[in-house]
Amino acid sequence: MIKVGVVGLGYWGPKLARNLAEMPDVTLAWVCDLSTPRLDHVKSLYPWVHLTCDYGQMLASDVDAIVLATPVSTHYRLSLEALRAGKHILVEKPLAASTDEAMEIAESAERHHLVAMVGHTFQYNAAVNVVRDLIESGELGHVCYINATRASLGLLQPDINVIWDLAPHDVSILLHIL
Repeated sequence: MIKVGVVGLGYWGPKLARNLAEMPDVTLAWVCDLSTPRLDHVKSLYPWVHLTCDYGQMLASDVDAIVLATPVSTHYRLSLEALRAGKHILVEKPLAASTDEAMEIAESAERHHLVAMVGHTFQYNAAVNVVRDLIESGELGHVCYINATRASLGLLQPDINVIWDLAPHDVSILLHIL
């Protein structure tokens, strides 16, 4: 059984907590947020979960992995702290605010023999995988051109722009299928 903690209960964190709570080999053990009402809401859904406003308390706990659904500006620091504490991490995209920060996170994970993942959810989307399989089988021929249209811009976030927020999905999909 893998014990997981979720940090950040804004828009995406509660969805991650729900998915983790429903997984058979996972225990949603901790949630962390600066908002007491958000913590109380999660506690009403998952009464067994430990609540904290103190990230250090979660790092000191017996969780195996930490999921970060926090503002991008915090990903680098929180990721490195989790890795130094011996925790595997799943970080919502983008992994960090710069290539240098992302490389340091990856190198730290490797140095500590831990897993660092980015939340590229579309790699697990059935439709995306059908397209990948069609390309791999050769049924579509040689792919020379791909066009992508973003029909919804999602939530406006003050610390990130559309390129950092949405383009990682498209780039991840393209790398996955090609």
